[in-house]
Amino acid sequence: MDEPRITVMIPVFNMQETITRAIDSFFRQDYENKEILVLDGGSTDNTVNLVKQYGGSIDYFVSQKDGGPSDTMAKNLKHATGDLVAILGADDWYNPGALTAAANTYKEHQADVLYGDCRCIHPTGERVIKSAKKRVLEDLYYYNAVFTNAAFVKRDLLEKYYEQYWHKNKKKLHISTDHYLWLLLYHQGKHFEYIESKDALTNYSVSGRSAENEYEGCMDDAEIFRLVVGNDSKAVKKYLPKFKRYFAARTILYYEDTMAKKDFEFELKKYLTEGERYVIFGTGHIGKKAERLVRLCKGRLEYFVDNNYFANTGEYLNCKVCSPESIKQEKNLSVIISALGCENAIMRQLAGMGLDSSIKVIDYSDICENIQNTLGVEILADAWKKGVIR
Repeated sequence: MDEPRITVMIPVFNMQETITRAIDSFFRQDYENKEILVLDGGSTDNTVNLVKQYGGSIDYFVSQKDGGPSDTMAKNLKHATGDLVAILGADDWYNPGALTAAANTYKEHQADVLYGDCRCIHPTGERVIKSAKKRVLEDLYYYNAVFTNAAFVKRDLLEKYYEQYWHKNKKKLHISTDHYLWLLLYHQGKHFEYIESKDALTNYSVSGRSAENEYEGCMDDAEIFRLVVGNDSKAVKKYLPKFKRYFAARTILYYEDTMAKKDFEFELKKYLTEGERYVIFGTGHIGKKAERLVRLCKGRLEYFVDNNYFANTGEYLNCKVCSPESIKQEKNLSVIISALGCENAIMRQLAGMGLDSSIKVIDYSDICENIQNTLGVEILADAWKKGVIR
């Protein structure tokens, strides 16, 4: 088949520091049958002037106030002519060969959605490639398991999404509309195909609105689950228990900001003990939450272990990061598993290591789910509506 046309849409608002990097990464692609749409939400910094410097090289540019990235994409998708559409954040950028890899995968598989790997750039400067291939697409029922800036979707499906679903439900969502898109298409049985590539397709800055407003994102995920699964009783039975578990793992610390703070601390002490030695298995966002729980209970965090992060070296949260093998030398401590979705695999890994019988293994998600089952989620929902937590 002919080379598919690829449209890259970049929604932007006040991103003068990074917008040229995103646009330049598009023009550096060695793929010819492409176009770029830059959709500015009425920036008040120098973003517009920077975009205008590209002149006619930009296939379509608009600058006007909008209701956010999804709103401007819904309004301007009519200007896209590609067979495939990609959405690139204004603070993200493509690596060389990304569009070619997507096009080659599309020609081979004719998939509805193509998705690939992403390199996450942390505030510490660490660069970690997140493998989309290792992720389970079924996890879309629990969180956004697709890296949106490394995904490509058929234009007609995106048009249908905005016309039939997003417009009707946009007031119910805040920052996670891309998750709504991917779960909806997956639940409908659309064909997803992984993009094989030598390098990550894109680079993602671990910052921004979605990172700062986590609870808002969690509330969105709960609404997305209701919108997509709805009255599908089989899907509810299959996916709701694990969704509640994931929700608890991500929101547990928000009890500290509510009237239930003392109850939360009382329940937490049923699982973690003052003065006890702990090792946390898994770094990243959930590892950070587990570290906070240990500190709340005045436990002694010895170090983190992780199979991949920082290549098992360096530091995280001012603690040493080691190989899991280091636990073999330990006695009289507890290992907290803090890797969502990987708990069973890590349990098997630890069981096969021949650890001393004094080593206890604790599942972070179990703690969170048990506490949330006791305290209820209504406290959190009410606090969020009142602006107490965000």
